Amino acid sequence: KKSNYFQDLFSIKDNIVVILHSGWIHGVMLSEELSKSSRNWPENWRLVFHERMKRSFNEDYIQAVLNASGGKALFSLNPVDYDRVDEITLSSKIGIVLYDKPKKWGTNWISLGKGSGKIAHYLRCGRPILCSNLPGFKEIVTKYKCGILFDNVDEIESGINQILDDYEYYSVNALKCYENEYEFSRFFDKVLTKLRQK
Repeated sequence: KKSNYFQDLFSIKDNIVVILHSGWIHGVMLSEELSKSSRNWPENWRLVFHERMKRSFNEDYIQAVLNASGGKALFSLNPVDYDRVDEITLSSKIGIVLYDKPKKWGTNWISLGKGSGKIAHYLRCGRPILCSNLPGFKEIVTKYKCGILFDNVDEIESGINQILDDYEYYSVNALKCYENEYEFSRFFDKVLTKLRQK
C-alpha cells in the first residue's frame, strides 16, 4: 500500500525516495547529525522529519537541523491524528529509528525496544527500518531481517542502498515482524479464549 501524503504536502515527484524520521526532533534523536548526513545523499532521496507535536521553524533547534542539511531535508511540523499515522508512514519508503548513546541521556531511551511506537508503525506498513545498533532494537532487526543496523549516522547512506537493492525482501520481513511481535490482537484473542473457558 502507498499514500501520497508527503508527495502532496511537499509537491515532490513519485520517484523521490522518502526516508522518514517520525517523532521528536531533538538532540536525543541526533536530529542535527542525521540532517547533516543527508546533505550528500543522491538527489532523488529526501529525508523527511515528521513531528509528533506542534513545532515551529522559529525554534533555534529546528533551524539548526534545517541548516545542517543544506536545505535539503523536509519538515512536517504539524502532527496528525493517531488514525492518520499510517497514512504518513505509507508515503515513505524507509523508516529511521535513531537514538544517541545512553551515557549522555540515560538508559531509559534505549530500554524501548519493542515499545517504540515508530517501529511498530513502520513495520505495520511494511516499511524496512534503519535502526541504531542498540539493545532492544538490535534483537528485532537481527531476528527478522527487517532492516539494517548502524553504529553512526555516516553508515545510513550505505544502509539505505542495501535496503533499496533488495527492497521486497526487507518489506516482507517488516510485515512478518509486525505480525509476530506487535499484532497484539493475536494475544488478546488467546486471553479472551481462556476467559470464556472459565
